[in-house]
Amino acid sequence: MFEYQKFDIVKVAKQCRIKLNPRTLDRVEVEAWCPFCTTQSTDYHLYLNKVKEQFYCYKCSAEGNSVTLYAQVYGISNKEAYKQLSGEIDCAFPPVESVLRDMLVMDLPDVAPLHRRHDVYYDMLTAMSLTDKHLGELTRRGLPSGRVRQNMYRSMPESFYKRRAIAEYLAKRHDLQGVPGFYYSQYGHWELWGKPGVLIPVCDADGYIQGLQIRLDDVKKKKYRWLSSNPEYGFPYGTSSSTWIHVTGNRSSSEAYITEGGLKGDIASYLSGDRLFICTAGVSSIRYLGDALRSLRVSKVYGCYDMDQIKALRELQALRADPYVTDAHKLSPLEKMEAVVRSSGLSYERCEWAPELNGIDDYYLDCLRRQGKQVA
Repeated sequence: MFEYQKFDIVKVAKQCRIKLNPRTLDRVEVEAWCPFCTTQSTDYHLYLNKVKEQFYCYKCSAEGNSVTLYAQVYGISNKEAYKQLSGEIDCAFPPVESVLRDMLVMDLPDVAPLHRRHDVYYDMLTAMSLTDKHLGELTRRGLPSGRVRQNMYRSMPESFYKRRAIAEYLAKRHDLQGVPGFYYSQYGHWELWGKPGVLIPVCDADGYIQGLQIRLDDVKKKKYRWLSSNPEYGFPYGTSSSTWIHVTGNRSSSEAYITEGGLKGDIASYLSGDRLFICTAGVSSIRYLGDALRSLRVSKVYGCYDMDQIKALRELQALRADPYVTDAHKLSPLEKMEAVVRSSGLSYERCEWAPELNGIDDYYLDCLRRQGKQVA
């Protein structure tokens, strides 16, 4: 009769090159870094139970036994993992040090060209879905479900295993080198980084997806983050994202509206009858703004940044009027954006509205409701 062999989970974790907390090695539950969470995390939230030979992560909810731990880390079946651990077949994986050494002798890739980024992101979004929770959040902000589908918003999978499956699916069809968000695992396969939230495509004037932002579910500091895999933050052979400019609405228009945030621009464009919106990732993210303006046939630009930016500018202007204040001469982020527009030879006008309606999307939504029109 076949007797299932058990394997010491701590030894298996060491074989998987998982970092253990040395102060907990004599406990029943040993603390470790979780290989299934983002590589930016340095907390010991993976628990290895030496009695049950099982593991559980209190952050990403990964769980299983010694065999499944080994299988999931190396991306193989449980059957193959069991055979390797029991010595029935030789381990086919080179030492992690060898894998990393081979990668280090290769030049880190530049950001992939636009056409390749677009193809990868388009297929990635096609393979994903949008949760009812996220759909409800978007429709409450004024977008109908049809426009939500058209804009290809998707929910970033919370599960590490689902993100890995997507990365494996894409790696068979595309070259993922240089595509922000993807990195080469030390265990020999591509992974997709991501935190739970809504994925927002950031498109150029021709509709190509340049990059993706995530509107995070769990907001601690920043509400939006670029989908990125910067190797400086621990992503092997990954690629950092850039602050691309999002273009949405009627791209043949001679008038454009500049605002902060791709999702905000999408909503404002829809609520205003598809007006042309040019959206920076943040008030200071204007590196590619001039290029975006030159890619369009616009002659007039309206600045529609949030009212809190207008308030900050007025406070700065008040300081400049004080003869005792000497360090208020620098341009504010809003003034720098306006300088870029004017240097492009375009007519510019700053827009303002009621301060209690902070964003341009809030303003349009309020206007429609005042008119008694139903939105979304």
